[in-house]
Amino acid sequence: MKILFICKASTEMGFGHLFRSRTLAEVANNEHEVNFFVIGSEVVRKLLWNVKFNVHIISEENELYKYVAEKFDVIIFDMMYMNEDLVLHLKNKSLISVSISPIFNHMSKMDILFSRTKYTGNDHEVKGIKTYLGLKYTIIQKACKRINTNIFRQNLIRKNFSVAISMGGGDAANNTLTLLETLKNFKLPTTFWVLLGEGYTHSYDCLVNTISKNHNQEIILAKTNSSMWYLLSNCVMAILSGGVTTYEAAYAGLPTINMHESERQFFLIKELVEEGISINGGLMNGENLLKLYEQLEEFYNNRKKLLEMHKNSKKVIDGKGSERIIKIIEKELWLY
Repeated sequence: MKILFICKASTEMGFGHLFRSRTLAEVANNEHEVNFFVIGSEVVRKLLWNVKFNVHIISEENELYKYVAEKFDVIIFDMMYMNEDLVLHLKNKSLISVSISPIFNHMSKMDILFSRTKYTGNDHEVKGIKTYLGLKYTIIQKACKRINTNIFRQNLIRKNFSVAISMGGGDAANNTLTLLETLKNFKLPTTFWVLLGEGYTHSYDCLVNTISKNHNQEIILAKTNSSMWYLLSNCVMAILSGGVTTYEAAYAGLPTINMHESERQFFLIKELVEEGISINGGLMNGENLLKLYEQLEEFYNNRKKLLEMHKNSKKVIDGKGSERIIKIIEKELWLY
């Protein structure tokens, strides 16, 4: 089976699509021929340096007209937006068109959607295509490991509350700085692990200046990639942006509070909230940032709630989503 992956990644749009596609491509590459195109800046090369399949990084999506000339059995799209004519052109190069992004402006033109949640942003968008929806289709990268419950208990009994902040690989809106400025007056003894991705291009000086004015907590800045889950395994909860990392945290057993930039993103974590694994912190605005204080204080004083959320996660995501997706695609291909 010849598979073409096409994803988009940049500081502005984030790197979740790239991480997800890379993980699925690594599994597919075990038995199939994989070609991998990333539409984005050269910074993504650092996130693909050790993969074992063919990688092409292009700056504009229209370059695909030139580079995608051969036929493929399957094309897997992972992005939110693409030009309609280009999507139609690419569909003609494959037997099956697949989206692994739950939001895509040409979803109706896909043959199959795989999504990590049973909910959709708009049921009309997926009408008429074959859908495989739910937590069992969650794609988890190899670096993400489950947190042992005994270790999680030990982390909980520490006086210093250990909380991670990770607002995406790019964090275009610089929500990291907003959170640090908001939390500087949080009085309870806390260690904030601030994880910055490869695409973080904002001023580190601004972060350091904000930290220097904070006399209430310990704050550690860390530029992370493969070591991210080693650091997160030492925390008792994380403040995230509701993307790919939120689902990895659910698999690992790390409770999360998720702050969003758009109401359109809410459905992405609804199932995790219902399963008692994650908290919906709402839009990133002043009112919800004040509520974040209350939520952190509540968890600090009621750590049994965090243990309960950790235990809830054990039964919802098995980490075999990538293998499951590839097997289904193999079966679907036999129908053509």
